Amino acid sequence: IFVIRRETDTLAPFSKSPKFSGLNGITLSDDGRQIFASSNVGIFKIEIQTKRVFLLTHEKNFHSYGIDGLYLFDNQLYAIQNELLTQVSRFTLNRKGTHLKTCEIFEKNTHNLRAPTTGAIAGDYFYFIANSNWRKPKTGVVVMKTRINNKKTAKAK
Repeated sequence: IFVIRRETDTLAPFSKSPKFSGLNGITLSDDGRQIFASSNVGIFKIEIQTKRVFLLTHEKNFHSYGIDGLYLFDNQLYAIQNELLTQVSRFTLNRKGTHLKTCEIFEKNTHNLRAPTTGAIAGDYFYFIANSNWRKPKTGVVVMKTRINNKKTAKAK
């Protein structure tokens, strides 16, 4: 993981770990003390001050790997899972931010959801690109959204 130092406007290493493998999605905790980063083995939590690295544990009935985009809001991680799984998920963290207690799937293997990649939280919604077009570059882009505070299904827009 790299940072851009404000004082020098240069890229500098921040955290390196042999545990990291294929880091992709990255998000900052609300208090700015932790980074959550996804990899091909799961989601890591990195304490910014100590640079300690933890692989989050999770319940046995879901997976937390293969994430492209990762976003944190209100102690929940929103994830675009496009490797092995084609789904958009929301994981609820425990209070310590070390364990994923639940996984809610908003969209999975539907007609519009083909190679999803990234998203953003704005207002009461999580917006995400449902078809990145890297497999079929001539097709139109589909952006979907889902409410972040309830369990309504995602809708294509």
